[in-house]
Amino acid sequence: MDSMRGVAVVLVLLGHAAALPVAYAGRVDMEWIRDLNGVIEPYRIPSLLVLSGLLLPQSLSKPLGTFYWGKIRHIAWPYLVWMCMFALVPGISYLLVYPQFWLGDYGNSLWFLVVLFFCYLTAPVIHLLRIPWWVLAVVSWMACFAFAPLEPVWERQLWWSGFFYAGAAFRPRLETWQERPAQVGGLLGAGALGWALWVAVGEQPVSLTPLAVLGSLIGVALLIWLTPRIESWTPMRWAAHFGRRSIVVYVAHYPFMFALMPTVAGWGASAAVTFAVLSVATLVFIVVLLAVEPHVRFLFVLPNPGRVTPAGHRR
Repeated sequence: MDSMRGVAVVLVLLGHAAALPVAYAGRVDMEWIRDLNGVIEPYRIPSLLVLSGLLLPQSLSKPLGTFYWGKIRHIAWPYLVWMCMFALVPGISYLLVYPQFWLGDYGNSLWFLVVLFFCYLTAPVIHLLRIPWWVLAVVSWMACFAFAPLEPVWERQLWWSGFFYAGAAFRPRLETWQERPAQVGGLLGAGALGWALWVAVGEQPVSLTPLAVLGSLIGVALLIWLTPRIESWTPMRWAAHFGRRSIVVYVAHYPFMFALMPTVAGWGASAAVTFAVLSVATLVFIVVLLAVEPHVRFLFVLPNPGRVTPAGHRR
């Protein structure tokens, strides 16, 4: 599933590259990019959360202390580090005094990690109570529908948690699902394409409706079915490289892109050129960062003081 995760996180990157020219400089002269972004929007974050949920049963097999320490090291730590890095960008630091910003509101681009950490934080309790994961998914979505509009932080948490729990519920059926015949893939493809075009052209809501849940799940189910059939392709092997270190890509791309935006905007280029420059420059930055990541690993994983070196000595 690394390749699927890599595709999803790169699509998030491209989505931000398309949105920034509009948000930063009010550029609207690229409707085709906006429409393309709308086509893939229903599947980016849902894919990442379903994939994270697929790994939950394996994570819960670890001792409770090991489970929570791992989430602190791999999710909470890079969130704190890169929130501070993001605060160095001019015009952002004033937001740090607002608790809502730290919880994923006010334009916080790392909100995904807040959602993910909360899901993992509560998962052992849910597992201990033996509540089926599919029940949690349905309850999360129903709460959105029943109580909307909610505070943005709670609305986001409930909505996206549903996809995480759906992934956990789907895990026992993963291998069987991927063996389904081509006719199933064809039907899913038609449904996913139809929903994506309806969202992009018909301006249907991409979230917070029962139809949006169904549309996103159809697309994610298609990607899960398709992955073993295309993961040997060269582009998918590159995607797997990004997917194996998706946290690095996710936390680092937006601060770099946001810091680059004033320079690119100063050129007076069209929004399409701005989108292309932001996308290519950020992808190059990420490739370089992944190459040097072992030397700056503390930016993405909290160092473990009890780690044993190959020589048998504790650090």
